Amino acid sequence: MKQHAKTWLLLAGLLVGYALGSSVPTTSAATNDQLMSKVVAELSGIRRSLERIERKIPNR
Repeated sequence: MKQHAKTWLLLAGLLVGYALGSSVPTTSAATNDQLMSKVVAELSGIRRSLERIERKIPNR
């Protein structure tokens, strides 16, 4: 379980870093909201993919 938490933190960190690095730096609230919704959508997609993979792996 601890390994999953580390993986999530790594993926979230990479995703946020990428999203912040690829966006034009502004202080607009609308832009920040768009950025956060993009990050949340990406994390949701990653979570669904990981859940699908975990279902395919037999329990040890």
